[in-house]
Amino acid sequence: MNRICPKCKKDSCEFSSSKNGTYCKLCMKEYRKLHYIQNKDYYSSKNKKYRIENKEKVKKLNRKYRECTDYYKQYRKENKISLNEKKKVYLRNRYKNDIAFKLKTNIYQRVSKSLKGKVSLTLKENLPYTTDELIKHLESQFESWMNWDNYGKYNSRTWDDHDSSTWTWHVDHIVPHSQLKYTSFNDENFKLCWSLDNLRPYPSKQNIKDGNRR
Repeated sequence: MNRICPKCKKDSCEFSSSKNGTYCKLCMKEYRKLHYIQNKDYYSSKNKKYRIENKEKVKKLNRKYRECTDYYKQYRKENKISLNEKKKVYLRNRYKNDIAFKLKTNIYQRVSKSLKGKVSLTLKENLPYTTDELIKHLESQFESWMNWDNYGKYNSRTWDDHDSSTWTWHVDHIVPHSQLKYTSFNDENFKLCWSLDNLRPYPSKQNIKDGNRR
């Protein structure tokens, strides 16, 4: 049942008893805050006296507080690591299963390396085509054995020249990337390097073998 606080004169169901009467919790909080400010020296002296008279108890409480603090610090650290691991797993799975994400990630890493640092790159902002348009462009040039499952790195241990199921392919620059140096997205070489006309699906083993000699 609600009662009227004698201090603020408002209805409240949350009351706190005090020697000065029965105030609502909000008024009691304000009262204690004001009382402490007005009697700061008294409380400071009282606390100091308590610490002197109860050294062992205070020492024990301080040790317990430090242990709790250390525990929560360690918890936050481990929890942060756990979240980072979850993020890594999520990104690995997305890279494996999301072709658009895989393409954008590979382009980002290649451009970032060329510009010597992390860059804010999106296909929409810096390239004259969308990810879907890039996917369709590459698919239109697929050889019979090519698909999105075998888009990936060359592995000499698994590659068998007589077994197309072991082959993989790269997104290749017809005019090699290394021959089109650029320092920003506005460079003509950047536009030439990453234009659709300069990109094609290409057997990864042959791409490694060719290098930049084309």
